Amino acid sequence: MIGKKYAELSIPRVYCYGDTLCHETIEFLQENKLAMKHFHVPGHFFMLDSFDDFVDYVSAYITILVH
Repeated sequence: MIGKKYAELSIPRVYCYGDTLCHETIEFLQENKLAMKHFHVPGHFFMLDSFDDFVDYVSAYITILVH
């Protein structure tokens, strides 16, 4: 299962998603205490539908990691 491999990664990560993520995936992320970021946009293409917010979030996330 790809989710198990994702959970086992030893690098910092955050799972970004839009409004249509299935409930089972959210449960999996929560059960495995994985960081999540919800973008309030329809569909799977939050990085296009909310480009500026996505880039701002990723930039801030990376900044926190390197400091």
